[in-house]
Amino acid sequence: MKLYADPISTTSRPVLLLAAESGADVEVEFIDLFKGAHMQPSYAAIIRTAACPASRTVNFRLNESSAILKYVADKIGSPTYPKDPKKRAKINELMDWFNTGLYRDFGLQFRLSADFPQSEARKRSGASRQPSSSAAPKRRRG
Repeated sequence: MKLYADPISTTSRPVLLLAAESGADVEVEFIDLFKGAHMQPSYAAIIRTAACPASRTVNFRLNESSAILKYVADKIGSPTYPKDPKKRAKINELMDWFNTGLYRDFGLQFRLSADFPQSEARKRSGASRQPSSSAAPKRRRG
């Protein structure tokens, strides 16, 4: 299986760790997210959604880290993803929470502070969004 991943990505890291720890037969191709490698036509020809991480075999592709983790764990018979339905359901529950709850909430806050650093700095300092009347430019009367 070929895995397209960038270690900087929080969704790539668990897949990379499972592959490394388990010794699974995975060939890793580094996708530099900061350089936009996932948005290049050559990558889109392989992975239509431009998702990272992504995996593919000759005739099978996956685009979600959770699905890739489960697939690899099943394929190698990893004890980290047990066969017992109740134990597996609890693991799935946690994985789903990470993917929908934690990453959404943490990622949104991180993204907002990265995109709007001045507004975050104002919020921390207690400064208001509206300029004070003393800060407004003075008009000349004449």
